[in-house]
Amino acid sequence: MDWNTEANALREGGNAWKPTAGVHKVEFLDNGTPNEFTWEGELIKKVRFKVKLNGGIDIREWNVTKGETRNSLYGQIALVGKHRGTLVGSTIELLVTGSGKEVKYTIPDAVRLMNEAEKSNEEVVG
Repeated sequence: MDWNTEANALREGGNAWKPTAGVHKVEFLDNGTPNEFTWEGELIKKVRFKVKLNGGIDIREWNVTKGETRNSLYGQIALVGKHRGTLVGSTIELLVTGSGKEVKYTIPDAVRLMNEAEKSNEEVVG
């Protein structure tokens, strides 16, 4: 076995995109496909999106954990999709901070939508 050849033939992780710290422009090419896998004995629900990155021609798959809150990355994407009626052809700005298990994702458009919803609830209740 020629390990140099074997190691050089390995891919970087396929076509999957893992956002790194910074600001990214993400254009959705679909509305996502439910996906799940088991990790350490736990079923993890994900949604796989096909996206185009930073206005270029780089088309990747983006697997997002299906969160249960508006603040989760998935929740923010869902709010944007609800507001726009679809994600297809929609572009978001994604702010990524931190690293490892301390990564935080923020979609400014979703934050605005959450703030607007809170204000309208205050007006109804207050």
